[in-house]
Amino acid sequence: MKKVSRLPRPKQPSEELINLQRSVSDRISVVLVEPKYQGNIGAVARLMQNFGLTRLIMINPPQIGDDAYIRAVHAGKILDSFTPVADISEVRAYANYLVGTSSVTTSNFRKFTRIPMDPETLWTSLLPSGKRIALVFGREDDGLRSAEIEACDFFTYIPASSEYPSYNLSHAVAILLYKMYEKIGFYPGVETVNATEENMDLIMSRMDSILNKTGYMRHKVRNSSVMIRRILSRAHLTDTEFYKLMGILKSIDLSIPDHDESEE
Repeated sequence: MKKVSRLPRPKQPSEELINLQRSVSDRISVVLVEPKYQGNIGAVARLMQNFGLTRLIMINPPQIGDDAYIRAVHAGKILDSFTPVADISEVRAYANYLVGTSSVTTSNFRKFTRIPMDPETLWTSLLPSGKRIALVFGREDDGLRSAEIEACDFFTYIPASSEYPSYNLSHAVAILLYKMYEKIGFYPGVETVNATEENMDLIMSRMDSILNKTGYMRHKVRNSSVMIRRILSRAHLTDTEFYKLMGILKSIDLSIPDHDESEE
């Protein structure tokens, strides 16, 4: 039977990281402006549960029906406890900063309210502030209106094809919340070698031996070694990948007879 290799085990998040995630999640609200479709409302609730958020605010929402609960799956409690408001001004009671979202942007500084901040820059700027943040998402058919964007402190958009730049409501929520969690280190990753000098030296020693044995041109060895080292550094090898690569290089190295320069 063929042996199945196991993937590296993800590191468990530290207690400090878990507390950081909770503290950030407690101060993030998702605001839906006059949402139309039950499926979108339920999908947004599910996404909030995925990312540990609990406060859903809806401006002039429809009656929540079965389809919303079906799409929410295990996040029905978020739908049960959502906060209804009549106007975007009422959201100020729940947040220090309002972040408007739209697919309609401009680079014209005369229309500065629609000059966007990309999601990564947005979270880099806001997360360290410790302030309460409300992400405001517009209507499915025509998004946020100008007065609503002007009421927001920040404006962001998600890059997309110019031929079809408008995202589904729940997809836009997913991308922004993912970028948020990416910034606070939500994904703990796997145990990595992190290209330490010792490990890189071991790999490059084997690589140099292989190059020399195969008669690789000496004047090209240095530049080639630098290039290979940089490629491996960018790869962020896992512990398993490092030892697997070393095993392959060792096998190749030992199978090649020493190159006899006198034969050239």
